[in-house]
Amino acid sequence: MPTTQTISAWKQKSEIDYFSLFVPLWLAFDAWCKDKYGLPQQRHCLEALKNDNLNNKTFQRLKTLLQGSDSISETFKSYLTQLNQSLEAAPILYKGESTKYISLRNALIDFNNKIYEDLFRTSGQHNKIELTTGIFITQEIEKIYKSYIEILYQVRCFLFHGNLSPNSDNERIIKYLYLTLKDLMFEI
Repeated sequence: MPTTQTISAWKQKSEIDYFSLFVPLWLAFDAWCKDKYGLPQQRHCLEALKNDNLNNKTFQRLKTLLQGSDSISETFKSYLTQLNQSLEAAPILYKGESTKYISLRNALIDFNNKIYEDLFRTSGQHNKIELTTGIFITQEIEKIYKSYIEILYQVRCFLFHGNLSPNSDNERIIKYLYLTLKDLMFEI
């Protein structure tokens, strides 16, 4: 094999495969959620999780990271920003919707009642969190958490059911879902 082909082959093998990393992390998250709530269906466990702000370590961790100003918090906020940017760059429709794309700008806050909301805020608005320089999101942590869990689950469904192509745009979505979920599961 010519040297350039060898270099290229080894370089390609050094790339991180976020699809492969995301799957076992999701399985750990799913097992934790089922163990915590003991409900028979995944959707019911996720709904219980989304509505548990007191005994939910992932909610508390999100709250700490979004309200923090240390380097770990700033990195998490950057990942959340990049997750939304990647979702907007490679639009995915919410399951069962024909016009609503998955993102924090079109966040599914209430699955049962199909309530969507734009979680982003402008610099002039009050009650906001700055994710990265000049990019603001509502300070309503409950809404952020519920929409994040919905995004996580919706994208997971597309991936696990074979409806998400393994291209670079979708891998970027999976990368930031993986990185944010890994941070949220820090204490689990």
